Amino acid sequence: MTQLQFKELELSERMEVINQNGLFASQRSYYNHDINLYTLFGFFVEVWYANFENRISKIQIVQRPLVDKFYLEKIDISSLLN
Repeated sequence: MTQLQFKELELSERMEVINQNGLFASQRSYYNHDINLYTLFGFFVEVWYANFENRISKIQIVQRPLVDKFYLEKIDISSLLN
C-alpha cells in the first residue's frame, strides 16, 4: 500500500490497516490526546486518540523530520545494538 492509497481510506479503514499491518513504535501526549506512532509499509503513521471524547480523532501520515523531533528520544534501540 502506498501513502496515497492510505490517505484515500476512511478513518475506520485506516485503523483496520494499522491493526493488521502496523508496528507500534512509540507514544507521546499532546494536550488531551494520546498519540501512537506506527510504522506501516515503510512510512510512519500517527493515531490521535482524544481522551476527553473517548475516540480516535485522526490518523495521519508523518514525515521523518517530525518523527525525529517528537519520538527519537523515546525509542529504545538498545536491543538492536547487542
